[in-house]
Amino acid sequence: MTLRVIRHGCCRLALLVVCVAVSTIAGAQADPAYLADMPDVERVRADVQGSDRLDTLARQKAAFEQLSRAVEIGAGSRLVTGLTPAEQRWRDAYRGAADAVRRDAYSGLSNSPPGGLNPFAKSPLQRWNDLTGRYESDAEGRDALLRRYFPDDAYATLAAAIDIDAAERSGGNEFAERYGIATGPVGLLARVLYWLGVAITILAITREVLPKGLSPKDPLKLRTGLFSYRLQWATGRVASYFSRDDRGGVPTTTTFDDLAGTVTHSTGPTQRANVYEMFVLVGDDGRRHVVALVNSGIAIPEGRVATAVWAARKAGAAGDFVLMFDRTAAVTWPVYKELGGKLGVGRAMYLPALLLAAILGAAVTSFAGGASQTLGVLVGVFLGGIGFAALFMFVKTRRVRRFMKQDAPRILSTIEESEAGSAAKPGQAASLS
Repeated sequence: MTLRVIRHGCCRLALLVVCVAVSTIAGAQADPAYLADMPDVERVRADVQGSDRLDTLARQKAAFEQLSRAVEIGAGSRLVTGLTPAEQRWRDAYRGAADAVRRDAYSGLSNSPPGGLNPFAKSPLQRWNDLTGRYESDAEGRDALLRRYFPDDAYATLAAAIDIDAAERSGGNEFAERYGIATGPVGLLARVLYWLGVAITILAITREVLPKGLSPKDPLKLRTGLFSYRLQWATGRVASYFSRDDRGGVPTTTTFDDLAGTVTHSTGPTQRANVYEMFVLVGDDGRRHVVALVNSGIAIPEGRVATAVWAARKAGAAGDFVLMFDRTAAVTWPVYKELGGKLGVGRAMYLPALLLAAILGAAVTSFAGGASQTLGVLVGVFLGGIGFAALFMFVKTRRVRRFMKQDAPRILSTIEESEAGSAAKPGQAASLS
């Protein structure tokens, strides 16, 4: 019994000795020299002033957060193993002061939407939060704050520790640090989508700004913004004309005779999908050129002399038919589907167009008395999509009409001159190589 008591007493004594030793080591740990220059809370409040109350509160909140963070960074590994009492006291003081400023801002600044036409207008409280965030991440402002309160040697120690911490947290990724985008696969995907959207927007706008139509110097060069096409042709007499309506489903009606007389039964709605036209241009020398069109409505009679013009990326290559000249009746038809596709507004323009519609939708709802901007964005995108679709259709139609009025005669004149120069008779197949 006595031995057991002695053993328990030894264990307790050893534990007490270890605890006392750890406490002694921690207590004996010297405070960093720069702690002696830490400014008290009231001094920081008096020194940090802005242009108005909102700016002052933002600057003070940022200053307290930066000083608290400076204590943590300066402590290094002690932030994990345990701060010294002085470090803990200063950090708690600055954190408490930052919370006090935040409560002051939230109680005194309105969070109501300002309204108006500016969709990016924010409430005073939102502006304070944004301003505080900018001040807290402002490296130059933090540097000026440290230089104000610390001598050169203490400033150098803290600045070096802060720079090392910033490099470790950002992983050297300046883009992520600047824009707040996460690193890794998610951040990479976000950056790829961001720059892809920017590139598409730039290319879409550039395409609409660049000239469209025939080149002033070359009447057989069709410009479509980012690309250009060579115009080629074939002339001959129309033969083997064929047209077919592609309708969905079975025949729409069935008529037969029964005891009640002639009866017609409906078997489904009529819906035309596409109209296909095909014919052959046969030259006097027997050369044949097949022409296939979709939804063009040419319906040119057989036997007439005609010229089909197509656009290709390079001379001598196949391409899309864009024009049809009835040389007998002196009539010109545009192959609207292909010509309109090359001259019309590119589909990529919907990206900046819908973005603009979203901004206008948000602006209108703000002006209407603080309605939901999210709803305004959705309504703006919906109505903007319809509106821009109509606008783009109008632009395409106008461009095609202008092309037919100004450029088509130049193309026909060039073809006639070329055929006359090559001693080709009307009806002889010819093409430009």
